[in-house]
Amino acid sequence: MSKSAKREARQSRYQSRRRRNILLVVGVGMLGLGALGFLLIQADEPAAGEAQDIMASRQHLQVGSDFDHNTDPPTSGPHYEVPLEPGFYEQSDLDGMGADPDGFLVHSLEHGYVIFWYNCEVAGASECEEIKTGIQDILADDGFKLIAVPRESTKVALVMTTWGQMLELDEFDRSAALDFINRNRGRAPEPNAR
Repeated sequence: MSKSAKREARQSRYQSRRRRNILLVVGVGMLGLGALGFLLIQADEPAAGEAQDIMASRQHLQVGSDFDHNTDPPTSGPHYEVPLEPGFYEQSDLDGMGADPDGFLVHSLEHGYVIFWYNCEVAGASECEEIKTGIQDILADDGFKLIAVPRESTKVALVMTTWGQMLELDEFDRSAALDFINRNRGRAPEPNAR
């Protein structure tokens, strides 16, 4: 093979590799831009539920301290230094805490949790069991940053809250609950905290 033929073969291989590398970089870049666009669209999606006035104070208080909130159930404000663990709670679980459960729950909201507040007195016995079962099914499928607690002071059977957002439901609606979770979970001052 002549020198010029060898040189042409080398140039051809070089150009082929260069085209392949350029296509690879462009392809990876396009995938990255597509993923970024998807994330921006998701982040720009409005929160679900009704916006509540966020209390300016996010003060951490010692367990047992007194505090007030501007909504019932609370969606923001001062709270205890310790959040409540995810899960489903009955009244007997809350009674054993020895302090106002709202202090723990608001701290969980600050960490991006979604809380189900169910009122069996408003719902009635059979509907309350449906609500509890529906909530427990959601928690069994995906319990990440989800809490359910009883709340006798609500005017409706079920209220869902996140930091600064509230959704009131007269009965359990799985679709509405999942939409609220998907659009609001993590929208809080400290979303990466446990």
